[in-house]
Parts: sequence; C-alpha cells; structure tokens
Amino acid sequence: MGKFVISNGKILLNGYDLSGDHNQIGLTVSREERETTTFGKKGVQRIAGLQSFDVSGSGYFEAGTGHVDTIIAPNLGTSSAELTILPQGATIGSKGFIGEINTFEYAPGGSIGDVMGFTFAGKGEGTVLVDGILLKAGAVSSSGTTTPFQLGHSTSHLLFANLHVTSTSGTGDSQELEVVIQSDATSSFGSPTNRITFSTSFDTPISEWKSTTMSSSTDTWWRVSWVSSGTNEGFTFYVTAGISYL
Repeated sequence: MGKFVISNGKILLNGYDLSGDHNQIGLTVSREERETTTFGKKGVQRIAGLQSFDVSGSGYFEAGTGHVDTIIAPNLGTSSAELTILPQGATIGSKGFIGEINTFEYAPGGSIGDVMGFTFAGKGEGTVLVDGILLKAGAVSSSGTTTPFQLGHSTSHLLFANLHVTSTSGTGDSQELEVVIQSDATSSFGSPTNRITFSTSFDTPISEWKSTTMSSSTDTWWRVSWVSSGTNEGFTFYVTAGISYL
C-alpha cells in the first residue's frame, strides 16, 4: 500500500459519519500477558491472552444532531457502538479497522480565545479489532453490487464486517435497504454464496456488526450486494470486512 499522509480519514460510529468533527484519531491494540512459568525454568514464561483495544480521538466541538456532543456524550458507558476507522477515507479497497466499542470519556473545552475542542476515549466491547478493507462506500438510489476483492479464506477463522447507513431519503415510509456480503471461488461471481445479511433499514441511520464462519468452501473473492426499494429512495452506506486470525 505504501506510505501516505492522513488528510481525509473517515470515522464512522453507529449510523453517523463523525469525520468532520475530528482532526485526530488513534488506536492501541494489545494482548493480555499471562504467566505460565513452571518449576525448572530459568526465566519467566508467558503466553498471550485475550486481545483488547483502545480508541481515542479529538477535534472541534459542535453541538446538534449528527455531532459528537449528541452521539457520544449521552451514551457514555451504556452500550456498545459499531466503529469503523478508514485512514485513507472512502477509497474502495483501502484499509479499514472495525470493531465494537464502549465510550467512557468525553471532554469538551478550551481556553479563552481558543476554538472549543473535545477529546473522547473508548474501549473494545467484547470484540477484537479487525484489520479489513472497505468494500462499499457512498450513495445509492438503486440496487447493485460492488467490484469483487480477494479477502482470502480460512476455515478456522471468522469473517467480520461493519455496516454503517449514515443517511436515508425518499418519499413516505417505504424506503428499504438490504445489504448482503457474498463470496465466490472466482471474480466472475457465477455462483455467489450469501455470507452475511444485514438487517433491513427503514428511514433512519443504523449500523450493525456481524460475523460468520468461513465454512469448508474455498471462496476467496468477496463483494457487497444490495437491494434498495421505495419511492425516490436514497441511501448512503459503508461496508468494511476482514478476517480475524485470532
């Protein structure tokens, strides 16, 4: 992938795009250290335990719907939230980090004469941090499929994915979006298999974290398929997926 300057990173939390509030985001991933030293050893022995990860961010405070103050602040320590961090922005096929977090710290403030800012911090909530790629990003107004990507395959590990629907539009209450991750043995997708089906969305931003076993197939190609319906329907959504090797 090569080196790059972070200039258009994207931060998705639940059904919201918080990129415009932030100018810094960071992740720290670790494994628990568990001692297994027994008699006769000349030094301490250890094995790796469960993974944990922390996330922190900062930016400029703005109140109102869709901003940090109304999304993070009311939900401190109350529930898990789907998180996707895309360092290169909404570039299809680029690296993304996905997981579920619980936020525990939120600190807005500043000094006289400064632009009011904020910081926040959260921790992984019962999930690992998965290194994946962005499969789908942007607005749609009809059904379709994405370009296939080779994510690989492992029968002993899980495929994880995050869906973020950040906006919906249309006439009335009939808007509906069904998003499916499919796999196939070839890039032509002559006989695709549905691997993950996300919940149907009606008229509101949502998010969902899902996983599936890779099964015994040898499929290495993956894509996103979606069906949209309604009157003048429109959706903006993002799907990032990756295989966890833990």
